Amino acid sequence: QVQANVIIKGAAASTPTTSGSAVPTMTADQVSDLTQYNAILVGGPCANSHTAKIMGASSAWPDCATGFTAGEAMLELKANGSKWALIVAGYSADDTRRAAIALKSYSVDGAGKPIFLTGTSKTVKGTSLEVSAIDVV
Repeated sequence: QVQANVIIKGAAASTPTTSGSAVPTMTADQVSDLTQYNAILVGGPCANSHTAKIMGASSAWPDCATGFTAGEAMLELKANGSKWALIVAGYSADDTRRAAIALKSYSVDGAGKPIFLTGTSKTVKGTSLEVSAIDVV
């Protein structure tokens, strides 16, 4: 079972604490060895070098867009050494935003597990940023 406390914040926000310990929140350029962390990687290989590395993909355009389709995004759990990385990525910025909205707005099943993560990968589809217009399959 994998559990995480997730905090999404902008660059100007302060680091919150939970149970008396600091929750590390870093940008991609602040992390030299990603395998030291359980991570949520936001942005595809074109936008996030750590995503490219975890996916084994190029970070150079147009190769970095291989496997991505306009109007779709992914939520994918991948091994990261002895840790885990959750990739939240889409073809475009809005596709990635839809995946982040789906992640933020998840529902849980009777056992308390996120419905959309019954497995290691889900596709997020939609044409707007409204929760009601986002499908997770």
